[in-house]
Amino acid sequence: MRALRPGKLTLAALEATLRLYVTGPDAAHREIPVLNMLSGVPAPLERQAKRLHDRMLRKLREAQCEEAVELQVVEGASTPGGGSLPTVELPTFCVAVCPADGRLSADGLKRAMVQEPDTPVVTRVRHGQVLFDVRTLLHDTDLDLCASALADAVRAGLHR
Repeated sequence: MRALRPGKLTLAALEATLRLYVTGPDAAHREIPVLNMLSGVPAPLERQAKRLHDRMLRKLREAQCEEAVELQVVEGASTPGGGSLPTVELPTFCVAVCPADGRLSADGLKRAMVQEPDTPVVTRVRHGQVLFDVRTLLHDTDLDLCASALADAVRAGLHR
């Protein structure tokens, strides 16, 4: 039974989380990233996707490779829990990146964004498009990171 007893760190984390809930639901949603992600509603997510689209377009223009991919904001669904909730889908918005140059593929771009940068960018591929789900992008720095990773992956793919 000793293995099932919570340790000091678990109890401290539980206490801090419960204190946030006692403070109020707004504090919990603001301070616990997963709650923020799970409770995101479509309208702000669409605005976030448009902002990401614009930043990606700007980075691709700076890298002189905006013609190599097509970008669009699309509706989608997020599956929370990393597969532990297979029947639950949350409406979201994504930026879809479709390779327009024959030297690029969606799988290749996805692989490059996970393997090459210092900070991997996790995406998903559907119907030959790389999808950036904005539900998990909470800060402006996240948008910049995604835009830079895409531009770097496209530039690298074109020079192979």
